[in-house]
Amino acid sequence: PQQDFLPTEGYEVSHDTGRWWDAVLRLEAATDFVIPGELEAAMLRNLQCLTDNPDGLLMDNPVFEGLRARINLHNLREAMLAFTALVRYRNNSWAREAASRLLETLDRCLADDGEFKVNRLLCWGEVPMREPRGLDVAAGIDTDQTETTGRCLEAIVWYYEAVGDPVALSVAEPIAANH
Repeated sequence: PQQDFLPTEGYEVSHDTGRWWDAVLRLEAATDFVIPGELEAAMLRNLQCLTDNPDGLLMDNPVFEGLRARINLHNLREAMLAFTALVRYRNNSWAREAASRLLETLDRCLADDGEFKVNRLLCWGEVPMREPRGLDVAAGIDTDQTETTGRCLEAIVWYYEAVGDPVALSVAEPIAANH
């Protein structure tokens, strides 16, 4: 509560926030569990803050004490899972807009062959990068993509199933072809 319910001591605050939304909203839908209102409001504020950047990426934000911004493409999946859950279970318009912004970022950064070009991120060069396996920093290319777009494909498809957004499908197709 002293840190607005940020999930700390895990993998990464932003990553764990995305996972929290996906898991807890599915838990609530499957059981009698109800998220306490104060906790839900705080976690939505946290998610909004952690995606408040030009690309709509889910990443730590230095507005929170002890955190420093780093692009972490591993969190593409967690962001889309959180947005999908909020749209599916809460019909949350902010999450729909946030998903659209992230899908636009993915679309801009994907080459025709589905390779993710990190140097097309608006944050590129401004925010340090947490380097996934296979990142060629000099070329600005994520050459492996298993930890990044590969993990995110499932969440993009679930978002498409939830809302029918054609951009989600157009982003999913080159990612699937690449993998």
